[in-house]
Amino acid sequence: MRYDAVFFDLDGTLLDTLGDLSSAVNHVLEKRGFPTRTKEEIRSFIGDGFAMLIRRACPPYAEEKDLETAFDDFSEYYSAHIADTTVPYEGICGLVKRLYESGIKMAVVSNKRDAAVKYLVERFFGEHIKIALGERGGNTRKPSPTLCLEAAAEAGVSCGKTLYIGDSPSDITTAFNAGMIPVAVTWGFRTKEELLRGGQVLVAENAKQLEAIIFG
Repeated sequence: MRYDAVFFDLDGTLLDTLGDLSSAVNHVLEKRGFPTRTKEEIRSFIGDGFAMLIRRACPPYAEEKDLETAFDDFSEYYSAHIADTTVPYEGICGLVKRLYESGIKMAVVSNKRDAAVKYLVERFFGEHIKIALGERGGNTRKPSPTLCLEAAAEAGVSCGKTLYIGDSPSDITTAFNAGMIPVAVTWGFRTKEELLRGGQVLVAENAKQLEAIIFG
């Protein structure tokens, strides 16, 4: 085994959360009389935290006070509907189980709010993934390496022998910033072309290819 640990992004990497995020965003927009967004538009807005998701989804004429209340409404609605349609991507549960049974340390590091990350990881991977960290304010949002370094310390692993797997250019930058080895997956919220702009990275187009990268 070439790696001591495998760390994952959450949305677009382990879990398909687009449906629930889209419902929450459009609930907020409809409530304010703003134009709603398509799933593809919302897909392109995801990756830099909930506040930025709402800012991108709201029309440019929205005032700052609208954005603040919209974020509060989004958080409340999403918390109540966080797993209505969310599911792991095909092959992910089997991969996580194999990693666990192989004794490979795992963690999830996400720009989603910390409480939401912990809830979803516990719900879908609780038996296998014990370290789950999300955005908590301050300098914790990716591409800051803060949470990856915290997870590595908690897991007791070397960053230089840890893969960080994600679906966005921000994830690739995060891996480099933390001294980890980036792996980009193409089934999430960004295109392969966007991911390759992030630098020279390993790329997986399905869970079997990801498994082959990890286990060699």
